[in-house]
Amino acid sequence: QSHSPTPHLTSGLAAAAWTPAMATIDGAVIVVPAELKDTILRDGYRCTRRRRIPCSRDKNAALLAYQRFYPGRQHAFLTVVTLPPGIIADVHKDGYKINTSHLPGRYISLDRSISPAPRPTTTPNFGAFGFAAPAPALAPAQFAPPRRTPDSNPTQLSLVEIFYTQDSCANHFQDGMLLSATKRELESGHKTPADIETITVVKHNNRWLTVDNRRVCVYKRVYPGDYRIPVRIGTEDHRFLAKLKQPLGGTSIFVRGGGF
Repeated sequence: QSHSPTPHLTSGLAAAAWTPAMATIDGAVIVVPAELKDTILRDGYRCTRRRRIPCSRDKNAALLAYQRFYPGRQHAFLTVVTLPPGIIADVHKDGYKINTSHLPGRYISLDRSISPAPRPTTTPNFGAFGFAAPAPALAPAQFAPPRRTPDSNPTQLSLVEIFYTQDSCANHFQDGMLLSATKRELESGHKTPADIETITVVKHNNRWLTVDNRRVCVYKRVYPGDYRIPVRIGTEDHRFLAKLKQPLGGTSIFVRGGGF
């Protein structure tokens, strides 16, 4: 399918000038975690990290991209009904990048058509979602996941299943952002766990212990214990043991510096 040579698409008051091109983005799909779809339909889709919202005309490509980013996590398809006035979208490979960090819920609807089965491929095209970036270098708080059976290698855990490795943590992240600021963003819906780097957990003494204590501390103060978040499985190596101050897994943590 050919694209319009026009580099930008528009909507709203200028829609008449771009009617042929607009038809190619109306109905484009966004794949989101199934448990977040109702929140997104109500409050809108936020993409604070990249500040451009990806959508695709190819459901298979969209689903493959999602599964690369959220392996094993249930999904839902949402449809872009139209673009808000003054918002444009760039043509990007098999889809578009909508140039806004927030697409209000009234411009999105639930796609009720039958979801496609992903095409088997060794080199998936993650075009519209941009998730094909190489894995980041392992930092001390990120451990290479071991090969495990599916039962012992979950991709999601409820917060009540996750325990702290440390007995205290700073009141800010490494980039200087306060935990309280992230808490407010989550409470307001401006961010969800999907917008934040996935936490790492390690199986120790038959419990899942996190090495990302600050993120889990924030989540536990915002969401109920049965709320499920994506996790990455780490190994019980010397880096993990260096952080281990609560061998049985802590259920609470002291935040140094106050204000949280």
